[in-house]
Amino acid sequence: MKMFTMLSIWPSTVEGWVGLITLLIGLISAISALVPTALALFKKIKELIKEKDWAKIMKIAEVATKAAETTGGSSEEKEQMAIDIIKAECEEMHIEINEETLKEVIAYIKELIDYFNSMTKASKEGKKVKLAKNKAKEE
Repeated sequence: MKMFTMLSIWPSTVEGWVGLITLLIGLISAISALVPTALALFKKIKELIKEKDWAKIMKIAEVATKAAETTGGSSEEKEQMAIDIIKAECEEMHIEINEETLKEVIAYIKELIDYFNSMTKASKEGKKVKLAKNKAKEE
């Protein structure tokens, strides 16, 4: 008897069935509209995490490159030393570095090394100019 009572909640008319089907189609449409939104949100969260990790990697790269610059080695040796330091620090911080990120890190290190070299060159030229001015004043 309970089974027949349960079945009585189902529509018994054509209009009732049309209404139920319309409701189900609306529910399916709403759910299917949420899936792309959820995927976009997941992708955005993943990008934010990557950007946060990239900011950390950049800070590590700056410190590593400064340390490598003090060694006085060749550019290749400095670059490799900085990469090794960055990899070790990222591993310790549980930041994954894939091939794409490594290429970006290497490009950033090269920019930093060029910047440090240009600053060193400018500093040396500035000292030469200052010495020349002091020598001219003495004469």
